[in-house]
Amino acid sequence: MKIIKSISLLLGVCAVAAPLVAWGQSVPTATPLRTQLGQPGYIPEAGQAISETGYSYATSSHENLGALGEATGSVSGHSDSETETLLYGVTNHLSINLHASYQQSSATTDRTTGVVAATNSVGFTDPTLGATWRVIDQGAHPFSIDLSGTYAPNLIRAKSATATQSGSAALGGTETTLTAAATRLAGANIFYGSVSANYFSSRTNLIQSGPYDRVAADQWRYGATLGYDRILTPKLDANLALHLAPSYQTDQNNLGGSGSVYAVKSDAQTSLTAGVNAALVPNRVALSFSYAHVFDYGSQTEIWGAPAPSSATHHSVSDTLGVTLRFRLS
Repeated sequence: MKIIKSISLLLGVCAVAAPLVAWGQSVPTATPLRTQLGQPGYIPEAGQAISETGYSYATSSHENLGALGEATGSVSGHSDSETETLLYGVTNHLSINLHASYQQSSATTDRTTGVVAATNSVGFTDPTLGATWRVIDQGAHPFSIDLSGTYAPNLIRAKSATATQSGSAALGGTETTLTAAATRLAGANIFYGSVSANYFSSRTNLIQSGPYDRVAADQWRYGATLGYDRILTPKLDANLALHLAPSYQTDQNNLGGSGSVYAVKSDAQTSLTAGVNAALVPNRVALSFSYAHVFDYGSQTEIWGAPAPSSATHHSVSDTLGVTLRFRLS
């Protein structure tokens, strides 16, 4: 059923893209010196301001297993996210950006004991400030290289959701991301890839059912992306990207609660994204559609403390549909 649902979502994106292909006209014969608005590797030039408005809808589900591998229940949910990003080109090789997001999510837990619980979370995430430096430009080389960094301060209180109280969408700590990306233009082909490192400071989440704070230790997480974009016409291109993230462990501690110490071990995660980008007004207005699927991965939780150590494992999958409208303001 999950596979059928994923295929249906992907067919929906293709149905939207099909009329755009016919509208876009002929395949370009010349290689541009820079990628265009909405394509991989694009950055604003000096004095250009760009607005990116996005919306995404995601569904997720995971199966909970006990310490002996027995089924203990399942969780299904969905979320909506509205985002706004403003970019400005300080020079042709340096740009800055500001990102904000508002999210709503709900989850339903169905335990094998017959207990069903529904929770909701809503609110803004912490805003993100960032900058991108184009170290090597496509114009004078066979490829471009970009170094970028973002920082999200801890401004909004992180709260877990209960059956009667909404949770928040905040992280509960600061997040810093460092990324190195390379883009190669070859005729109608764009090859791109990136590696990233995310640093999460120690973060605090209010468990409202207690109430008590759950504190997670600081940690680094890493990822790599490989992608390909094909320029189909002067106004339309399609892309496919694979993202890989290795396994990691998060240590957590309940302060003021049971005093239990958790070690959450997440397996390596893989996601596949497909999308199309349409230049409604070349290099001025672009509309993009995307579909992403996160492949099954396992997560194991080990708990130490009274009355005795225990562990549980769950397997998860998610699908996301997104649309982004980009305007060049100046």
